[in-house]
Amino acid sequence: MRKIYIYGLLLATALFSGASIASAQDAEPATEPVKVEYTVEEPNTLKDMITEEDFANATQVVVKGKICQVDVRQLKFFEQVLDFIDLSEAEVVEYYQEALDTRYEANVLAASTFDGKKTFKKILLPKGLKTIGDWCFRSCALEEVVFPEGLETIGASAFQFNKALTKVTIPATVKEMGTLAFSGCVELADLTIEEGLTAIPGDCFNGCVKLTAMNLPKSIESIADGAFKGCTGITAVVLPEGLKKAGHQVFAGLTELRSITSPATTAPDIQNDTFDETAFESVQVRIPEEAYDSYLDHFVWQLFLHFGNLDGKPLGVEAAPAAGVAVYAQDGALYVDGAQGASVTVYTLNGAAVAQCVAADGRGINLPAGAYIVSVNGAAHKVVL
Repeated sequence: MRKIYIYGLLLATALFSGASIASAQDAEPATEPVKVEYTVEEPNTLKDMITEEDFANATQVVVKGKICQVDVRQLKFFEQVLDFIDLSEAEVVEYYQEALDTRYEANVLAASTFDGKKTFKKILLPKGLKTIGDWCFRSCALEEVVFPEGLETIGASAFQFNKALTKVTIPATVKEMGTLAFSGCVELADLTIEEGLTAIPGDCFNGCVKLTAMNLPKSIESIADGAFKGCTGITAVVLPEGLKKAGHQVFAGLTELRSITSPATTAPDIQNDTFDETAFESVQVRIPEEAYDSYLDHFVWQLFLHFGNLDGKPLGVEAAPAAGVAVYAQDGALYVDGAQGASVTVYTLNGAAVAQCVAADGRGINLPAGAYIVSVNGAAHKVVL
């Protein structure tokens, strides 16, 4: 069943000026929206409903009923810029295409379905949809996408380089996202991830420069490499309470970062390059007061010089070199002076402990050439041999 709605009529007015008549052919054509609606009763029949005129003129497309992946791909052939595609009342069903000996899964938008298609702005996805495949909407011109409740998987690079996309809400039913899912979405300013997702994949939001805040649900346990790299608009990072691990360069390139809030009472495991090195001196880390020792005991967190409680009030003595303590390299050995009897632990930049002793003036610690972090009673010093 096919319906066409034309919102507006082209009115041609003939103006008389003496003996001359302005031709209607000289008038600029109106660009009124043309909406077409299809109800599909059998999968792989949408192609029989769409006319050449529809393909050429439609600007709004509504599809209802039982469709398959073959039907979905017909939407790539509309020629005008579509204001929206509405699949919210459609159901993607399983279908076997005998001619190609191919079986299409139910409730899946296959990989690369709309990859590079720049002629639609908004899409309402099918009810019951479970999976959006890899590269499905990569390099499209989407301004808005509405995810259905029940969606479970968003594939790798699924929405990468949608440079007009401004708002994304990830529903609680989503359990898995692929790498680079929203990277390069340079206008994305409104991001909501509802409680349920447990992992942010690598480079997921890399380069989303319009993001100004980052609040993740408590359910997040891990954030993979580069997830928010280059999000230069972010000034405050709020880590999830349940976070256990953050990978390399997760928050690299956050040039305006001023504070990190970590409500976890056990310091999450982060890498020496999770944050830029400049953050160690300039950014305040806000933590529960009772967790202070846990963060100072971590080989990376202890590098931050400014700690505060969750309200930002400075905590204890900040992790800075104690007055009178000198940590230096000389003749291939590391020395700690002015801290007689203090506990000293030496770490590589990757966090491996390579030496531990009690400080004594004039006693050297022989180590291979390289850069080290030296912890003297919880205060961090960086030394290069």
